[in-house]
Amino acid sequence: MTRMLVQVSPIALIIGCLVVRPASPAGAQATNEPRTQSDSTFTVSCEIFCSDTKLRTVNARLRWTLAKAIATAGGVNAAAAKVTLEATVYRDGFNKGLFVQLPIGTASPRQPIVGILPLGRAAQKPVRAFQIQIVETEPARGDAVSPGEPVRAVVVENLEPGVTYTWRLAVETTTGRVVSVPVTCRARPCPADLIDR
Repeated sequence: MTRMLVQVSPIALIIGCLVVRPASPAGAQATNEPRTQSDSTFTVSCEIFCSDTKLRTVNARLRWTLAKAIATAGGVNAAAAKVTLEATVYRDGFNKGLFVQLPIGTASPRQPIVGILPLGRAAQKPVRAFQIQIVETEPARGDAVSPGEPVRAVVVENLEPGVTYTWRLAVETTTGRVVSVPVTCRARPCPADLIDR
């Protein structure tokens, strides 16, 4: 029995690999993740303050209005919209998946809403700056600038002093996620004067 050796050049192998790989159809997306778009009319304001009830505890009050464009997008009702607060302490953290999510709901100091990491990041070691929680959800009230658009607010507790946080809100719609313009604020230290008795 005679054996034949066939010599194949490296260039032919590379071309063969390129030909064998099927091309994606035009317009096809690699993932099934919902589309995310930013709305310039959807803004958030941030106010940093020291807690009145806990020593050396830095809080943030975040206020926003659900813009009419967002409230009607994809059939989303402003009152029933699923809104999530997202925070990062990293540069370009939202695009890199380095952020924490806090679902907006009813919160109180006894039943705070604790931040959770996005899918795929839950197994990582928790970052101290991400150990924040919503301790108060303020009732919606009218806005003098945009009548008819309720202002909503939450108080986030346990920020890391000296760290710069970037916040945004995300609203789930039938056509994907709509996110607000990010806002940045720095958590200042909250000193405490203790008196020895």
